[in-house]
Amino acid sequence: MRKKLSEVRNIEDALLLKGSPLREGWGDWFDKKSDFLRRDRMFRSKD
Repeated sequence: MRKKLSEVRNIEDALLLKGSPLREGWGDWFDKKSDFLRRDRMFRSKD
């Protein structure tokens, strides 16, 4: 866990760590937000 924490660069990286206390509190919200952004047409790339 300590090695992984040294690799964290931003809040998104911290949320991806399975054992993170931050993930325990915000993980569900973060997952729902990313799902919404993935599905919403306005946020899709125009490729």
